[in-house]
Amino acid sequence: MSSDSDDDLPLSQLARKMAKPQSSKLSQENDYNDRSLSGDSLQTSMKTSNKRVEKAKDSLKQTAKKKIKIQYKQQECTEELYETLKGKLVQQLLCRWWYAIEWPVQDTTNKPPKSQELDGFRGAFILVKGEGMGSIVDTRPANGKPSFLHFFSLPSKQIQTLVVQAYQNQMETLIKHEGPQAPLLPELRRACQAAERMDTDKADKNVASILKKYQKFAQQITPSQ
Repeated sequence: MSSDSDDDLPLSQLARKMAKPQSSKLSQENDYNDRSLSGDSLQTSMKTSNKRVEKAKDSLKQTAKKKIKIQYKQQECTEELYETLKGKLVQQLLCRWWYAIEWPVQDTTNKPPKSQELDGFRGAFILVKGEGMGSIVDTRPANGKPSFLHFFSLPSKQIQTLVVQAYQNQMETLIKHEGPQAPLLPELRRACQAAERMDTDKADKNVASILKKYQKFAQQITPSQ
């Protein structure tokens, strides 16, 4: 019910006064709708973002699983190759390669400043001054690095030659330091003679059947010509 003061107002003013609450109500409804739309948009955006994150996580998981599978297969392949005639020959070379191979070559290493070369590890240095003091700096090249797969990529005949050479140089060094009656000499002589007698053609053929099972790694360990 209107007050007495409203009765005295002209009709035009009274109409404007009555229209104000409706305008305010409409404005509130619009604000609510805007907020509702804004909330819906935000929710949609968050859902889309979450889907992208989940998709990225799934992709990373699949990549990680693939890497693990590849690493497992490579390890499995290497273990089988270890048991072959050629693999056993390579293992003998790995135990004494420095008696037959120069790595790294003398002029391929660069000494870092404020460093000292590690005894017995040409090309590897330890920083003795400055902020990085105590850190190891390895300047040795990856090319020709003594490893099972690197040596295995060589023909068996070449590996045999290196093994025999390594045994002979090791025995010479032993005699020089301990004399001709050194306790280890008989064992080294027997091992050297066994390496010399190995049938390298048979060793290469023995590997072929294993490489057929691991085609992805065959290129890494196929004997170079």
